[in-house]
Amino acid sequence: MVKDLESENENEMLNKIEGMILDKLVAVHNAGTKSMNYVELTDQISSPHPEDIDTALEDLVAQALIHSADGENYYITNDGLVEHKKRKTQGTLF
Repeated sequence: MVKDLESENENEMLNKIEGMILDKLVAVHNAGTKSMNYVELTDQISSPHPEDIDTALEDLVAQALIHSADGENYYITNDGLVEHKKRKTQGTLF
């Protein structure tokens, strides 16, 4: 039971971090910049477990919501824009 609660809390934290990443990349996209580098992105997102940011980035790439050709510069995909809007509308962005 405790393990399930920990897993649920971890999933909730990852979803929030994913939402923050999507939000940052949408803002960059809307400003006319195509990408944001890893250092800028991680500097703007706080997490008690920095490795969660890497996990969230990997999850978003795996879902094709963001892309990085070089592992350093990230940009939001069209699917990511749709997902951001969906999460924002549902109130689940972060």
